[in-house]
Amino acid sequence: MAVELINIGTELVLGHVINTNASFLSQRLGMVGQEVAFQVTVGDNEIRLITVLNQALGRSNIIILTGGLGPTKDDITKNVLSKVLNRELVLDKKCFEKIKSHFYERKLTPPPGIQDQALIFRGAKVILNRFGTAPGQILEDRGTIIIILPGVPREMKTMVDKSVIPYLREKFSRGEVIRSKFLKVFGIGESTMEDLIKDIIIQGMNPEVGTVCTDKELIIRLTSKADSEKEAASLLDPLEARIRKRLGNYIFGQEEETMEIVVGALLTLKRKTISIAESCTGGAIADLLTDIAGSSVYFDRGIVSYSNRAKRELLGISENLLKTKGAVSYEVGRAMAKNVRKISKTDLGLSITGIAGPGGATQDKPIGFAFIGLDDGKDTVVNEYNFTGNRKIIKDKMTCTALDMVRRYLCGYSLK
Repeated sequence: MAVELINIGTELVLGHVINTNASFLSQRLGMVGQEVAFQVTVGDNEIRLITVLNQALGRSNIIILTGGLGPTKDDITKNVLSKVLNRELVLDKKCFEKIKSHFYERKLTPPPGIQDQALIFRGAKVILNRFGTAPGQILEDRGTIIIILPGVPREMKTMVDKSVIPYLREKFSRGEVIRSKFLKVFGIGESTMEDLIKDIIIQGMNPEVGTVCTDKELIIRLTSKADSEKEAASLLDPLEARIRKRLGNYIFGQEEETMEIVVGALLTLKRKTISIAESCTGGAIADLLTDIAGSSVYFDRGIVSYSNRAKRELLGISENLLKTKGAVSYEVGRAMAKNVRKISKTDLGLSITGIAGPGGATQDKPIGFAFIGLDDGKDTVVNEYNFTGNRKIIKDKMTCTALDMVRRYLCGYSLK
C-alpha cells in the first residue's frame, strides 16, 4: 500500500512558508498503518500539477493533497484534479451555506468566487471545515483513494484527526499499525548521545531508533510496527526504558513538549516564581516562557538590560563592577541574577549576559561567550559557556540553555 503526499503552493516551493503539513500527516498516517512512500511539493502551476498527479496515480494507492483550495485564481487544485480524473465538480448547497455563514457570523461580506469552494466531486465524502471555509473531500477513483485538504495547518490537522484518520482506520481495520514516540534531549552533543545508545540504534528494524539534530535540541524517534496499537506500544515501552536509563536527565521531554513547556510545568508543580534579567538574548527567554498559557502563575517580570546604563538603572549593577569586570563577566552575571530576584521578590532569579555576535568580541571573549546565572536567595550558580553558530543560532542555544538550567534546578539535578 503506497501513500503519497502532494503539498501544493508556490510559497512552499520558494521556501517562504515551512511545510509542516508533511511531517504531521506522515506521523498521523503511521498511527493507522499507512507509511508514506512519496512526498512531493509543487507550486501553483497547472502543467506541473498535472504531471505530479499523473505520476501519483500511477504509483500510489492513497493520495493526499493539501493546499490550493482557496477562492483566488491561483487555487487550482480541484479544477486540475477534475481534468486529470475527468470527473465532474458539483455545487454542494450545504457546504455553500456553511461557507457563507462563516462570513456572516463575523459580519463580513463573502468575497467573489467563494462559491467555487463549495464545488465537490460527485460522490465524494465531504469534510466540513470547522475553522475556515474550504471543505475537504475524500473520493475513490479507479481503486485509488484521493483525499483533498486545505493547506492551512490548523484547518488541515482538525480534518485529519476528526475525519481522515477514522476513515482510514475503518477502511483498513486489519492493516499494520505504525507507532512512533519522540524523546527530547538537551545538554549533550549529537555524537556523544549516539555513542551512549549506539548498540540500541543498530539492534534492529522493529522497533527502530533514529535521531534528529536541531539547533535547539536532539530528538530520538522510536518506531514500532505491529498488528494492533497495544502490541506496537508494548514494543516501544522497554526500548524507551533502556534509552532513558542510558541518557538519564539529559532527556527533558517527549512528543511535542518544548523546554519552555517543561519548565513552566515544573515551576507550577513546585509553586515557584521566577524573574529574568536578559542582556544578549533581548527578552527571548521571557518571550518563550510567556508563550505558555497560564504563565502568569510563575512568571513575574523580565528585564531586558541590554546596555550598561540599563544594567545600572534597572538592576542596580554598580558602575565600578561594569568597568572593572565588564558587562560579560561572571561577576555581572551573578549580580544580575541576585538583583532581579530581589527587585521582583520572586523565588528564582535567572540572568544571561554574553556576546551573540557578529560584533563585540575580543580575544578573551569570543562570539558566543556567555554567563548564565541562577539565584534562589540562598545560593547563586553562574556557568560559563561558549556557543557556536550565527547570531540567531547562538541566541537560540543561549535561551534553551538558560531554561534547562532552571529545569535542572527544579528537578534537583547538578547545575554544573
